[in-house]
Amino acid sequence: MDVLSDVLQKIRIQGALFLNTECHEPWCMQVPEGPDLAKFLYPQAERLIICHTVLEGRCWIQPAGGEPVALNAGDAVTL
Repeated sequence: MDVLSDVLQKIRIQGALFLNTECHEPWCMQVPEGPDLAKFLYPQAERLIICHTVLEGRCWIQPAGGEPVALNAGDAVTL
């Protein structure tokens, strides 16, 4: 069994929200941190996992207090 399958069997996912956006340069957005976003999207949640997937092109992501990281089509990041 691969690691992802093992992890998914052990965690309890209670819901999901998918947002699709199409962005063209120049653009920028700031996403609230997990605990702040959880209060808005699902107040009963103990935690919230934020995932971003780049379907086309490229972009940069900069976690709060972190260094910018380049992402390309096919890349996914979990915060």
